[in-house]
Amino acid sequence: ELLDASDTYWNEGEGWLAIGGNASNPFEAVFDGNGYSIHNLMINRTDSYYQGLFGYIDGATIQNLGLQGPLMSVTARSNVGGLVGRAVNSTLTEVFSTGWVESTTSSGAYAGGLAGYLESTDLSACFATGAVSAVGNYVGGLVGYTRSSTISDCFATGAVAGSSTLGSLVGLASGAVASRNLSTGGGGHNLNFDIFSGTPSYNYWWTDSTARSTGDEGSGAAMAELQCPTSADNSDCTSVNLYVGWAEALTNDGEPRWDFGTATQLPGLRINGVIYRDSDGDGALDGDDVFPNNIAASVDSDGDGAPDAWSLGCDFACRVASGLTLDQFPASSAAIADADLDGLPDTWAEGCDANCQTDSGLTLDAYPKDTDNDGLSNAEDTDDNNDGVPDADADSDGLIDIASWAELDAIRYSLKGYGKQLSADGELDSSGCPGIIIDGVAVPACFGYELLADLDFDTNGDELLDASDTYWDEDEGWIAIGKSTNPFEAVFDGNGYSIHNLMINRPNSEYQGLFGYIDGATIQNLGLQGPLMSVTARSNVGGLVGRAVNSTLTEVFSTGWVESTYSSSAYAGGLAGYLDSTELSACFATGAVSAVSYYVGGLVGYTTASTISDCFATGAVVGSSNLGSLVGYGSGTSNVASRNLSTGGGGYNSNVGYFSGTPSYNYWWTDSTARSTGDEGTGAALAELQCPTSADNSDCTSVNLYVGWADVLTNDGEPRWDFGTATQLPGLRINGAIYRDSDGDGAMDGDDAFPNNIAASVDSDGDG
Repeated sequence: ELLDASDTYWNEGEGWLAIGGNASNPFEAVFDGNGYSIHNLMINRTDSYYQGLFGYIDGATIQNLGLQGPLMSVTARSNVGGLVGRAVNSTLTEVFSTGWVESTTSSGAYAGGLAGYLESTDLSACFATGAVSAVGNYVGGLVGYTRSSTISDCFATGAVAGSSTLGSLVGLASGAVASRNLSTGGGGHNLNFDIFSGTPSYNYWWTDSTARSTGDEGSGAAMAELQCPTSADNSDCTSVNLYVGWAEALTNDGEPRWDFGTATQLPGLRINGVIYRDSDGDGALDGDDVFPNNIAASVDSDGDGAPDAWSLGCDFACRVASGLTLDQFPASSAAIADADLDGLPDTWAEGCDANCQTDSGLTLDAYPKDTDNDGLSNAEDTDDNNDGVPDADADSDGLIDIASWAELDAIRYSLKGYGKQLSADGELDSSGCPGIIIDGVAVPACFGYELLADLDFDTNGDELLDASDTYWDEDEGWIAIGKSTNPFEAVFDGNGYSIHNLMINRPNSEYQGLFGYIDGATIQNLGLQGPLMSVTARSNVGGLVGRAVNSTLTEVFSTGWVESTYSSSAYAGGLAGYLDSTELSACFATGAVSAVSYYVGGLVGYTTASTISDCFATGAVVGSSNLGSLVGYGSGTSNVASRNLSTGGGGYNSNVGYFSGTPSYNYWWTDSTARSTGDEGTGAALAELQCPTSADNSDCTSVNLYVGWADVLTNDGEPRWDFGTATQLPGLRINGAIYRDSDGDGAMDGDDAFPNNIAASVDSDGDG
């Protein structure tokens, strides 16, 4: 049950050498598995292309074959799948794979659980349940990329991870035919196809963890709906008619290809007379799943009812909903829980008597919330491992402590926030961190960072930014944290502190801001301010973040200048350049935003499938087109904008240059533009925007202003918006402080020598 040098095809840890090396030497024959399986295939060729049992096939047929086993894994650069890396002009039928697949390239991964790339190939009666992981794009639970190919009567249930163009069935399909397919994605990205060009018919996918419920590539439904039909063409217990036409698919023996099981099972696929089913869609077939009706887990080695690990893709909400507790002692049924991960059980398992306890060889933990068992709880102990060095997470709240520029800069070496790593080749320090779940297993690790002090980029305090400042970097300034190929993926909590005078001058670089590219991250309680602050880059540029994907930004602000140098798509915003499937709330930007091109906004340059609420922007905005004082361009009906205010500081004053989505109760200043209405909000004169002293007010205005704004509260239960006097714009409450730009000129009242006059804000010598 190990793969090592004693196994014949170990090949110094590289494992199997794929059959059919490339296009000039492909496999071109028939391979019939006769219903047998290849068990525990291992390939570890991180710099190689075209990897799987077969590497490159052309004009071939592979049929009646399974790949399975707990040790199975296939790792390669690109064009990688369990069965085949790339298939051209071929036929694959009655085939399956249950093993892990991974691509190591940062660009075109072409990675799939069964096949990496299909071209002019017919794939039918198949499935893949193993997880597929990549740092690049074109990633699918079944196939990474298809061109002019047919996929029918197949399912995929493995978790899928990649940078973009990923789907739980296929990453990208061009000119494809797809019929009678099912995918769940194991809690991951749940669209059947991220991009589909072709002819789909009666394909279905699981919507539980994605907001998208329809698409040209198939129909989405909740897991309970996908499970409930016990026959094809069934709408008895669903919101859509499911499995239309699926009864027409037959095996060569004339039996139904699909078996619908009970009302709590996903359909099973019949291959060679055997029904293969993953009832709960967690990536483990029922025969290998101890919890076949619970998507959260599948393995329980000691049979005590507690899982050894969580299913890949099962997030926090999934784990809570499961009703299961992770087993910290999977080899012993005597105990389950160990909250401080010191190897000592917190309690004995129910029913474990004195003999059971003695036989286990375990000792009950006298200090169950104290990793070093010194009598101080982890929350009180700043040196949990007693090595004389303060813990990376001194208060054991899961967030690494950041109190200096060196520690902030080092975040780029541990972008998931599992621990503190001070250099590229340094060791990861997770001291003080609580136990969290990584790849389904509990280990001591953190999940992000917290700021413990204000930091000033003007490190020598002379009110100049020059070579005497630590991060000057030959006038290029700060290097943004996170790249498109290696994004920041953790939590960053500013704790109400600020970064002062951040400077970035990288006119030829993409993705610039304090953070460059974030994915699945949370940034909160953080301000960027200071008179020397400026961020200049090519595109995807903002004060806080260049591009944010699948992330949350809340209680954040920026007051500095932002500039894009690109002659095409700027994607430039005072706070963020580009938001994709991201929630932005309780925020503001007051700095000017300048670009020579388009997609330019006082707050955000471009949004798609994102939410912006309870934010304001007052900085001037300059660009060629698609520019707005709040957002330059909002693409997609899934955009939501509510309770936002913008003035544009005398510049372009419609809230959004173009907006496709759902707006509600957004307001903008009309004084210097003829446009007074728009789908993206309501325009009013500055005096009208200032005069209300409460929400839902029309006493001194031509329209009812700030409708519903009183409904939003801070976490402390205070009103998010403070309406001030009849000569002030509303102020935003963040961390107990009210931030207001009364006259909308782009300068906060505390920094404005003329807080009630939009014409100016600075008077250095105080002469009025």
